Amino acid sequence: MGLIDKLHGAKIFLDTAPIIYYIEGNVKYQDFLSNLFKLNVREEVDFVTSSITFMEIMVLPFRLGQFELIKQYETILSESETIIILDLDLKIAKAAAEIRAKYNIKTPDSIQLATAINQSCNFFLTNDKKLKISGITTLYLDEIVKIQTW
Repeated sequence: MGLIDKLHGAKIFLDTAPIIYYIEGNVKYQDFLSNLFKLNVREEVDFVTSSITFMEIMVLPFRLGQFELIKQYETILSESETIIILDLDLKIAKAAAEIRAKYNIKTPDSIQLATAINQSCNFFLTNDKKLKISGITTLYLDEIVKIQTW
């Protein structure tokens, strides 16, 4: 049984990098992410992310004046019926402060992790090795593509 099979029925928080890699077709991660997003479209896994992800995704395209890419990101994230995007509220902000204090993680990352935990996500999908805390299982794309048995 590979990782994709183990993810069936899971709620997965998508950090910023996996979304960028998927939309921009990053060759290194594309096979795994394509299979994962197919599961999401078939409603076999749920995706959650936050407005922090939306903001982070937009920075470089705005900086480079890549307005078509901005539009593509905005369309995919705002019109998707299978990706839940959550805003920061006081409960998540308090949890993020606790995570930041305990693990010394940057504020945006603390918000991401707090949102994932608040939404009872089974997994936090990222490529950032610093984002490992108790309370949620973190999956790293680099490790996933190394095993190639997903």
